[in-house]
Amino acid sequence: MGGQPARVTLNDGEIQIEGITKVINLLGEVIFETTLSTHHDMIQLPSGNYVILSSSTYGGQDRVIEVTSSGGTVKDETFGSLFWDIAGYSDTTLKKIIYDEYNIYGGNQSTDWAHANSLVYDESSGIMYFSLRHIGVLAVDYDKWELIWWMAHKDFINTINFTPYPEITIDDITSLQSYKVTDDGYIDGPKCQQFPVQPHSGGLPQRSRAERSTADSRRRAAIDRPIEQ
Repeated sequence: MGGQPARVTLNDGEIQIEGITKVINLLGEVIFETTLSTHHDMIQLPSGNYVILSSSTYGGQDRVIEVTSSGGTVKDETFGSLFWDIAGYSDTTLKKIIYDEYNIYGGNQSTDWAHANSLVYDESSGIMYFSLRHIGVLAVDYDKWELIWWMAHKDFINTINFTPYPEITIDDITSLQSYKVTDDGYIDGPKCQQFPVQPHSGGLPQRSRAERSTADSRRRAAIDRPIEQ
């Protein structure tokens, strides 16, 4: 699955097949397909809709699209908006991290600042977890599209150098400090990780529904005191 064309090399040459993402059951029947640009991961929600990792016009793998089984768009969001909504569009440090329609790098150049590789949805809490290789792991209130917490190693550096300031991370953003997972999640957290895994017993850090009644209580409960199911 991917947004770029697949290439199959045969004995008599190379054949390029244009990318179409499909879901096929064990009988070989296509139950869903889309020509949307996709990257690595796609999941089906309990509603039957599909959530796809994609790219915006000016950012790489920084977009999340939810579509119905017939292809109708339900949600179209970017990871940049999670951070802009907190820090504001005037934050000069954040402009060294996020490149999208609000901060275009190099004219019309697309910049791979996020590189989302996978997503996990917890139906009981409504939290979706995203693994962004160049940022860290995010927990997001999916319905409201609001950041709950972010987690990354304290010495995380974007060593892949897809952006002009790889040494600048979201840990340098003052307004995002209250959303940071501390303790082990910071001291020995993820660095250029690929994907989170949800244990069969649940187990991903989250909060009770009562604690999620207001934005402030969500943040306090998620940062320093993750609760396991």
